[in-house]
Amino acid sequence: MIFDLVDIDSEAGWRNFSQASGHVITILRSALEQNKEMDLSAALKHFYENDTDKARLRDFLMGNKKYLQGKMLAYVKKNLELFY
Repeated sequence: MIFDLVDIDSEAGWRNFSQASGHVITILRSALEQNKEMDLSAALKHFYENDTDKARLRDFLMGNKKYLQGKMLAYVKKNLELFY
């Protein structure tokens, strides 16, 4: 989900993501934490708990685009059999 947002970078996608329910964000944070992404999970929590910071979420994630792409590539390489 986050990878697609950063990769596609569409206004509609960012708008939908910023309006996601707390339940969706909790699920996303849980998945991140299961993959040892504690800092990214904490950042999402911060952005969603502070309405004034939601506007900065896009800048934060786009600023970490290379990192997110690297994580996704590593995941695909590690789990290549899941993509057949």
